[in-house]
Amino acid sequence: MAIEVTSAVASLEPDPCLAQVYRFGLLEDFDHMYRYAALMDRVEGKDANFLLQGYTDILPGRPTSIAHRHPVDDLRDSYARSSARLITKLHATTIMAAEHQTHDYYMTIGPMFSDPLARQLYAEIASIEEQHVTQYESICDASESWLEKWLLHEANEAYLYWSCAVAATISRGVADVIVDPRTTLLQSLDALVVAELADNECWETLAELTMLAGFEELAGEFRQAHDSEQEHLESVRAWLAAGQGRGEQEGEEQE
Repeated sequence: MAIEVTSAVASLEPDPCLAQVYRFGLLEDFDHMYRYAALMDRVEGKDANFLLQGYTDILPGRPTSIAHRHPVDDLRDSYARSSARLITKLHATTIMAAEHQTHDYYMTIGPMFSDPLARQLYAEIASIEEQHVTQYESICDASESWLEKWLLHEANEAYLYWSCAVAATISRGVADVIVDPRTTLLQSLDALVVAELADNECWETLAELTMLAGFEELAGEFRQAHDSEQEHLESVRAWLAAGQGRGEQEGEEQE
């Protein structure tokens, strides 16, 4: 969650200085994911790539020792309350809240592990997350009044909840069809066709946007994902056609 949210915020942030701050924190989050993936293999014997399905790369992490800094070095220049755009303030509020939640989670869950190495890892990374909390709190303008802070929190809640609600509503239709006990297998395949069409459109759009932004290598990876989704769509269509008897008729016509 931390990686996906921070990367999205960094890509949308209009202030280049704050976008750099988010990318700096994102780099350390990738380091943490590498270590938690190794811990997952140690404790549960599972491969984290199976969960991520290739959507996020697990890259070799740097030693955590180099991430420990003097407290002064964690302070960043804040946005200006009088001139900063609203989206900049919402981004700062979002990431600050996410880092607080992440730090509290590590401090709460870490001591529950029986494996001593797991407890040490959670404590070690929690100390880095504490640094992130300091960093992201410092980018908020301290001269904002309590009323301004309250309004920003209310606006941020509406902004995030509405975004999540739209995404959930769009995707919920397919899931509702599939889990409905009255739904037949063919009707479920019909719903899957809709989902696969949406996936294809998303990957194609991402490839076009990244190409326009000048990231040709990344655009190539998105095109590969799009080709894979095309295969998924063709498979679901073939299953649906077979279930409806259309596959057999097409084979007889070709003969």
